Amino acid sequence: MIPDKLLESETVYKGKIFDIKKDKVLLENGNVARRDVLVHKGACAAVPLTKDKKIVFVKQYRHPAGEFLLEIPAGGLEIGEDPKECIVRELQEEIGYKPGQVEFLFQLFLAPGYSSEKLFCFLCTDLEVSSLPCDDDENLKVLTLDFDEIRCKINKGEIKDAKTVACCLAVINRFL
Repeated sequence: MIPDKLLESETVYKGKIFDIKKDKVLLENGNVARRDVLVHKGACAAVPLTKDKKIVFVKQYRHPAGEFLLEIPAGGLEIGEDPKECIVRELQEEIGYKPGQVEFLFQLFLAPGYSSEKLFCFLCTDLEVSSLPCDDDENLKVLTLDFDEIRCKINKGEIKDAKTVACCLAVINRFL
């Protein structure tokens, strides 16, 4: 297999969080295809784990989803920002804790069919109280759940954010 060859690319939208490109690519079989690409600078997410093995979540209204979602803390990378520095800042802003230990778990693409967004996932432990001001456009409720509660909520469809499901299950499986 060989990757698609980019023939043309046009940025049709430049936004605060992402840009959108219309690309024309040459496929391995000789066909030409059009691709709409959401270009994102990347993001980080963390599973903040307390000493008593509970995970800290945020509940917030997500306008595109049209509902409140239960999620692990996450946030967008600034250009050139180290992912570990990003997640430490995001935890302080969103849940009011600074991790003593930050362990890289894995990275994943959230929607590779149309988006370049790469998510860096971390396990954060040794949490200590330390807060930074929350972003102006966020209204968050912080709560903690134990592993059994999390699995139950995932199975019932009450936790439906993809990064949260993937990261929580990875951490829960590690400790079982």
